[in-house]
Amino acid sequence: MLGIYSFTAETPRPTLVPGISTIPVRDANTWFKNYYTTASSMNERFKGFSINREEFQAIKTLFSQNESLNACRIYMGKDGNNNSIRMVVGINGKGGDVISSGIYKTPSSLSGPCPTVCDNASPITAN
Repeated sequence: MLGIYSFTAETPRPTLVPGISTIPVRDANTWFKNYYTTASSMNERFKGFSINREEFQAIKTLFSQNESLNACRIYMGKDGNNNSIRMVVGINGKGGDVISSGIYKTPSSLSGPCPTVCDNASPITAN
């Protein structure tokens, strides 16, 4: 007796966590400019960068949807209500943004460069 079985499985798309949404390029550009034209200069060396759960989920989603991505970039922004946000986009092997994979808007809570989002008691950065 010979039996042939065929199984097909659709790769499940990651479920976005609350606070994450895709946005059009036009909004991303406007919100980046809102941030960039009002941001103060840091004039300090970065120790690190903190990313929040929503940004991590957006990065995970981008990589699962497009295996050719080499990295992701997080842009700062201010939306139409002047709320601080982050925009996550994939990056190709030449360092360019891959907007065709989506641009994800996330909240900015507990996210940003150190300084200012730092753990000053961390043994990693202790003198």
